[in-house]
Amino acid sequence: MKRLLKITERYGEEYEIKFNPKKTNYIIFFNKLFENETDDNSILKFQDEEIKRVESIKYLGIWLDDKLNCKIQLKKRKKLFIYSYQQMKKCGIMCDLVNTDIKLCYYKTYIRPSLYYGLDNLNVNDTQIKSLQTLESSLIKGV
Repeated sequence: MKRLLKITERYGEEYEIKFNPKKTNYIIFFNKLFENETDDNSILKFQDEEIKRVESIKYLGIWLDDKLNCKIQLKKRKKLFIYSYQQMKKCGIMCDLVNTDIKLCYYKTYIRPSLYYGLDNLNVNDTQIKSLQTLESSLIKGV
């Protein structure tokens, strides 16, 4: 790992690319597989600054944790889903005076994507799928 960081540093210097080492973090997936490795506990430095090890990291808009169980991503998606619904209520779109077809159109284009974004690529178990379906059905009943 240290060797790869040195190569990256040299590449940045050669092509005049500035990296921000303060924003650089690393994560070890499935840490139990690598417990016996001596490199695991050593301090990693990039451009003479220590790189911080994190438990979860955001990559391409999706939160990944060290066990790849996607609990953080689901929690954030559920929170955003409820927030999106509350914002629609605040705008008056979810009131009784608005036609059901219009409500459904807003739901399908704005609220539902906030729940399902990025879940196609994750390993979601049956319990998590059930909780998503329950949340969605309870919100639809409120519409």
